[in-house]
Amino acid sequence: MKIVEQMQEWLDTLESAIFYRYLVSILSIIMALAGLIIYQYYATVSEYTDQIEAINEQRQDVQELLEKAYLVKEQKETVNAMLKADPNFKIDAYFTEVVNQLALQGNLDMKKANRIERGDQKYDESILNAKLSSMNMKEVSELLEKIEENKRVYIKNVEIEKITKKLRTVEVQITIATLQPRTV
Repeated sequence: MKIVEQMQEWLDTLESAIFYRYLVSILSIIMALAGLIIYQYYATVSEYTDQIEAINEQRQDVQELLEKAYLVKEQKETVNAMLKADPNFKIDAYFTEVVNQLALQGNLDMKKANRIERGDQKYDESILNAKLSSMNMKEVSELLEKIEENKRVYIKNVEIEKITKKLRTVEVQITIATLQPRTV
């Protein structure tokens, strides 16, 4: 209590002008400290908000990667099941069968099959390039539809060129492929 009494005596002895100067100075210091505290608070909140947004973006990226990994795993299982169902599948024989079913033997000018190693360790890609000429668009669409029916075979490239010598005929260069288990 002695300190409070000493402060009160000191304040009583001050002139009013000096007292107001001290009062304004003390209030200014308190306001400045309050401003600094508020600024620090909002700066920290802003920093944490930015961190939360960055973490949420990373979380979404990870979620997308996990979904893609799951899809890839499902597709690998599907491919493995297809490969096990018919281990002796030959793309050359399949294409010849399709051409014969559609009665396009006379249109087949050339076909060439080859096998390409893929980057992964489990599969090779068997590719067949074929050239068919003097076809109408109905025959082309039937050929493409028939190839698409077999899930094991996929079309990599189709080039259709109009033949100027014959009306309503086209020349088709098609590349189809399938996966084969890698033979060691």
